[in-house]
Amino acid sequence: MKQFKRFSAPLLILLSVILAHGLQIHRLGFYWDDWVFVYRYQTLGILNTIFYGDTRQLGVYALAPGFLFAGDTPLFWHIYSLFLRWLVSLAFWGLVSLIWPSHGRPALLAAMLFAVHPAFTQQSIAVVYSIQFFTYGLFLLSLIAMVIAVREPKRFGWAGLLALLGQVHLFIGEYYFGLELIRPAILFILFPGPFWQRIRKSLVGWLPYLLVLGVFLAWRLGVFGAGFNSYEYDLFTTAFREDPRLASMTLLANGLQDVVVILFTAWARTLSPDVIEFTQPFNIVSLVVAGLLAMLLPVLLTRLTSDEPTDEPADASFAKQAALLGGLAVLAGFLPGWYVVRHIAQPGHFGDRFALPSIFGASLLVVALLAFVADRRNQRHFLLAAVMIGLAVGYQMRAVNNYRWDWERQQRIYWQLYWRAPALQDGTVLVGNAAISTTAVTYAAAYAFNNVYDTPSRTDMPQVWYVNYFRTPISSNLQAFISGDIQPVDRFANVEFPLTPQTSLPIFYTNERSQCLVLLQPGDELNQDIDEAFHSLTVLYNPALISTEGGGLPPARIFGPEPEPGWCMFYQKAELALERGDIQQVLALKQQADAAGQRFLNAHELFPFVEAALAAKEYDLAFDISAEAARSLLRTRPGLCRLWQVAGEMDSSAAYRQAYVVAASEFSCPSP
Repeated sequence: MKQFKRFSAPLLILLSVILAHGLQIHRLGFYWDDWVFVYRYQTLGILNTIFYGDTRQLGVYALAPGFLFAGDTPLFWHIYSLFLRWLVSLAFWGLVSLIWPSHGRPALLAAMLFAVHPAFTQQSIAVVYSIQFFTYGLFLLSLIAMVIAVREPKRFGWAGLLALLGQVHLFIGEYYFGLELIRPAILFILFPGPFWQRIRKSLVGWLPYLLVLGVFLAWRLGVFGAGFNSYEYDLFTTAFREDPRLASMTLLANGLQDVVVILFTAWARTLSPDVIEFTQPFNIVSLVVAGLLAMLLPVLLTRLTSDEPTDEPADASFAKQAALLGGLAVLAGFLPGWYVVRHIAQPGHFGDRFALPSIFGASLLVVALLAFVADRRNQRHFLLAAVMIGLAVGYQMRAVNNYRWDWERQQRIYWQLYWRAPALQDGTVLVGNAAISTTAVTYAAAYAFNNVYDTPSRTDMPQVWYVNYFRTPISSNLQAFISGDIQPVDRFANVEFPLTPQTSLPIFYTNERSQCLVLLQPGDELNQDIDEAFHSLTVLYNPALISTEGGGLPPARIFGPEPEPGWCMFYQKAELALERGDIQQVLALKQQADAAGQRFLNAHELFPFVEAALAAKEYDLAFDISAEAARSLLRTRPGLCRLWQVAGEMDSSAAYRQAYVVAASEFSCPSP
């Protein structure tokens, strides 16, 4: 048992990390800028993965360990990300334990809170945030080395050097430059003696680190070249020069909101009433896990962790020191985000990443509060901490589950497009009606599609592209675009992709499972289940962009094995076969779908089978399929009538005329 106790703290932290972030890693994929990093890794190599900001190129070294371990395989990336999160949490635990060596249990509680804090919910974006957690680890290791240098004078030389070297995190990414300001506060806690003597020692001890911080700030502010402006962010300094009072008041209001969010609102979200929904089984599972952890953790803390007499959570000096350091760290942690006018209190995708630095202080504030209310006789503070950790774990589980569903939505569209268009000509631009998913915004989807078609080359210029029609100039200038009067270019980082009518392939997709993906073509303007504003794009359809040659399956290491046959697979393959003139293949696919018990999601998806039956002059079959569509959705009738009328242009036989009379009566078509 004593041997086990030695490792109990790391194991409890690991347990919290796995429960919060790891139970579904086998069902996760790539998200957001993951796709860009992965594509650049595939095409340009491991040392060219960074695509933004001239001052962030050292980030390739923070990404390199992940790529060396995981390559371009999502599962391996999520394993690496989980391991990295655990290591960073261990570093935080080690730091707090070194600062307050007689408070082992509060240090462990702080580390567990740090590992699952609800203010940050993007752990599943594994590639992107490997940079942030790698640099977080460097920062924490630098602080650990600094504490060792002060606590153990015999190790001052090498520990002090490591502490300074750890500041390389500043030159990889700027997320934690604000936290560098807490160093003198830590030194103040470490140095003994009278108050003003400790102040003097702390400031003197901070000078070497302040020098490195000053060099970084001069560099990032543009004294030596490109600065923050290289990211095209709005800057607080710019706003301040334009209107000092307005900029200051806005910063104060938004900054206070950020503090409220990380200290209170984030915790309130962990037990929102709408979580209790029995039609969402995973919500209930997350609550059960949260409850079990809340019940078991106090027992584990008292039996498995150290119980030395000096371990005194109620110690007033510890509570005050942890509260002051935690409060300072919360404010300092927000400085990078505030400088570029980013606030976690404001809505927007991926915005809670600016909470990452301040989780350091927010976790310390919780244990400081627990120390104030601690009661050694019943140890209620352990129970309160366990409840908070349990709620945070459940909340993070639900966040991961949202990413799991996002990946499923991504996979649906990727596989459906592949079945409909097994290969695309170089230069094809997929013109969509929205983002592929919540996390696969337009440029991210563009890089994802290049992986679907396995087209990475030895250049950073992708061979296919994706744009959201409503966010391009062509949405308000379609006719000028078609006539060639405007020639827009879609830009991302250093990539410029020309948009032309000849290379545009319009696709329509909804994240709801109400219909399959549609490649818009003439006739789809009668489909009322497609956004009316999108109907005009049918004129852009160019079947020459689609090829059946040379298109292998999407890489299984990324997208998994090809899904089991479902309705949308039969539909997409039928559309492709119809386009290639393989009528019998279309009819065979309908028979296979019927035999497999697969039913259409949207009645318009029966149209290729109606068209094939009409082309094969199987009018009874065409009528039966048409009737099935019309019964399911009355608004399919105009489209069905059009199919029958087009068939009549190719067949003037008595059999057709007789069949059309019946169809016209049934579907309210114009009289023959």
